[in-house]
Amino acid sequence: MAEGELADEDRVRLVQELCGAGLFGQAEAMLDDDWVRRSGSRGYLLRAYVNALKGEPQRSREAVDWALLSMQDDVPGRLDLLCLAGHVLLALGDEHRALAVARRAAADDPHDWRPPVLLADAYVELGRVPQGIAAARRAVALAPHEGEAQLALARSLERYPQGLGRFGEGARRARAERDEARQRASVLGAEGETTRRGRLRAEAVLRVVLVVGPLAVMTVHLWWGLALVVLVHAAFAAVVLLAHRRRGGRPFDRLQAARAIAREEWQTDPVRRRTAGLGAVALVPLAAFATTGIAAAYGAEGRLWPWAGVLAAALASLALLALGAALLRWWYGAGFLRTAVAPLRPVGWQPAVNAAFAVVTLAAASWPGAVGTGWWLALTGLHALWAVGGMLGNAVRQFRVARLAAG
Repeated sequence: MAEGELADEDRVRLVQELCGAGLFGQAEAMLDDDWVRRSGSRGYLLRAYVNALKGEPQRSREAVDWALLSMQDDVPGRLDLLCLAGHVLLALGDEHRALAVARRAAADDPHDWRPPVLLADAYVELGRVPQGIAAARRAVALAPHEGEAQLALARSLERYPQGLGRFGEGARRARAERDEARQRASVLGAEGETTRRGRLRAEAVLRVVLVVGPLAVMTVHLWWGLALVVLVHAAFAAVVLLAHRRRGGRPFDRLQAARAIAREEWQTDPVRRRTAGLGAVALVPLAAFATTGIAAAYGAEGRLWPWAGVLAAALASLALLALGAALLRWWYGAGFLRTAVAPLRPVGWQPAVNAAFAVVTLAAASWPGAVGTGWWLALTGLHALWAVGGMLGNAVRQFRVARLAAG
């Protein structure tokens, strides 16, 4: 038995050395099916690791699935295996499943520093920077002399300015804490890439392309702007689907994993519940502007739509609200609107404001002779004010919640 265990350790060490030398084919040849099955989760995860380095995400993902399925509660080194599985999933771009695995690892041993590091990296990759910072701080508190924990804190704090503003006292404290964590990691002998400025610039450009660009075109020509919105977002969706295919995963599986995480979190975490509620209504004011607001704008130009057209715009506004509510119920569960959105005053009343705009616009179109272009101009201004002010107010509320969560 001892000789067999030693042989297994030698095999693992040799595979790691071959991977380090870039000899992935030889490393994979060391992991024959019999040895992998005999080694269980450990063998499957080692195969997943090699396949990920070889650039074969589908085979790597399948090996991770087999490892998690065959992992017993009493398997030796279970925590190590879970953390390795989580990091492989992160490398494959499957952040939601990595987050679920990290939570399993944290539940197994709340006093080990490695699960919080995995949690921090998963949260940051999902764009949830405050939770990532909190998890990394927990890892450092559990093991202040572990360089990897310090690096995880530096990585998470590197993303702080992106989500919570580059200026202000909070951002200055975050930068100071990040630099201190980097220095401690270097003293402890940990090396790693902690800057993601290229990625941050790319994400900033993406936000401009997806949001600011179409809105700028819309101010010049409404229909060209709307067409650009559809075209840009369709292209973005195609790029996302292509990326998933290259990583070897199915987008629907990723969607299901993300939905499971979302449903669990808003029910157990009050901060996440408030964040999700604010996110649910973030674009509600824009729905009124994109429907009845357009009809009012044409009325202000003296080209009022026929009554049937205004009715279609009003119904479209209400249909968008109904569609949004249905999607939220599907994503978060039946009780989400009642528990997480309705209590947010005055945010929870925003759908009622959209409905009021629909009713007023339709009523004005019912008496076209009694309503002049000045009235339609005022109604268009109210739509625009509601769209800009409402979305800005929602963004400010989300900013405050995220800043409080980041500490």
